[in-house]
Amino acid sequence: MIMADFNTDMDDLLAKSFAGELQPEEARVLEDWLAEDPEHQTYADELRRIWQAAGSFAEEQPGPSFDTEKALAKVKQRMHNGNRKGDGWNTRPLRFFLAAAASLTLLAAAWYFLTPELRTTAMIATAAPLRDTLSDGTQVTLNRASALSLQRGYNRGERRLQLQGEAFFKVQPDSSQRFTVEVQNLEISVLGTAFNVDNLTDTALVTVTVTEGRVRLQAPAQSAIVQAGESAVYRKADGSIRTSASQDPNYLSYQNRQFVFEGTPLRSVIHRLEAVYGVPVAVENPGQLDCLLTARFSGMDMERILEIIADSFSFELEKNSAGYLLKGAACAPE
Repeated sequence: MIMADFNTDMDDLLAKSFAGELQPEEARVLEDWLAEDPEHQTYADELRRIWQAAGSFAEEQPGPSFDTEKALAKVKQRMHNGNRKGDGWNTRPLRFFLAAAASLTLLAAAWYFLTPELRTTAMIATAAPLRDTLSDGTQVTLNRASALSLQRGYNRGERRLQLQGEAFFKVQPDSSQRFTVEVQNLEISVLGTAFNVDNLTDTALVTVTVTEGRVRLQAPAQSAIVQAGESAVYRKADGSIRTSASQDPNYLSYQNRQFVFEGTPLRSVIHRLEAVYGVPVAVENPGQLDCLLTARFSGMDMERILEIIADSFSFELEKNSAGYLLKGAACAPE
């Protein structure tokens, strides 16, 4: 059972090692770390089993014909349904899997079940958002580069999950079982509602946006009730919770590809597009970031949106190996 709080950098080195991508200096660092403690080798062996299981699955879905939904169904079929020993969380393999998947782009998104020793069901979205329904009927949309783990015994007296990244939940009402999401040092509890949790845009903050019903936020030193149409921001640094009657109109853009910009600085527009599509956008002139955009986009791909933005400000759009580049003159700050 993996419990040690090993350095996250070692997860990255292990992933690169399994992928055959280690540089000589990195290999020496990893070898020294493995030799320091027998627990380190045990940890590496368990993660290698996860890697090999994921890798063998990915090989069955080669190339551009990879079918995420079909892959998802196949991974679910491989879940082991026996009893698991012990209770509690183990989030280290989630961070490892995200690093590993990013290194090899193993899966666009997948459910997987860890070995019996690790006893955690996890929902992982790497390159694209993932939608699924939990055993209690709760609908989840997990943003890319995010992970969700279900505590042992989920939907058997309690519904408790742990989130890394961003997800939208439409919770199946059940007055006998509270639904609780843990993220950072914050607990978000409901009985039946719909809300979004974002710890991906800024990992120092947790932004909760409620679309239906209400939720309760509980931090170590403060709590708050957030109603439908409201949002709240939890700051990890000081443990504070600030509620607001307004909401970011684009908080669900990662799942519906709809954007609303009203006099929005281009720097904020680019940040949102990068977060949703995962492709970097650079500008030739820093002053371009002061340009204010008023526009609405629905169901468009990133390149088409950038073409419209470029036309709006008489910019030139260039696509390169790094992503996109907007070339043009600065806008006067307002």
